[in-house]
Amino acid sequence: MQMQWVTVQAAMRERGIDAWLVYDFRGSNPVLWQLLGERRQTTRRVCLCLRREGEPVLLGSAVEPQVLAGMGVPLDHYISREEFREKLATWLKKGERVAMEYSPGGELPILSWVDGGTLDMVRSLGVEIVSSADL
Repeated sequence: MQMQWVTVQAAMRERGIDAWLVYDFRGSNPVLWQLLGERRQTTRRVCLCLRREGEPVLLGSAVEPQVLAGMGVPLDHYISREEFREKLATWLKKGERVAMEYSPGGELPILSWVDGGTLDMVRSLGVEIVSSADL
């Protein structure tokens, strides 16, 4: 496992964070590409899920299956919006604390890279979303 993941996972454990879900749509979240080390041109939703233990996993669209290949992270694909949500639901368990690029109350607007609709969808899975600012 890459050293950066181990370091981030230690910070997650210290802060009581169960998972970090890094969401991107058409290049909207530079944090994803900083973590992966290379910017790729995508046209669909992409998520990196890093749990406090274990390997991260990357989720990309089956419409563009090769665009995320070779990123050094296990890759899964979704076909529809419903399948995207279902896969997230298998990664994130009810009651967990999940970090995302979000700033409660807009306190750190430079950190807010996730749109409100996606926050709503992730919250509907029964998780608590916290800011990833300290990660």
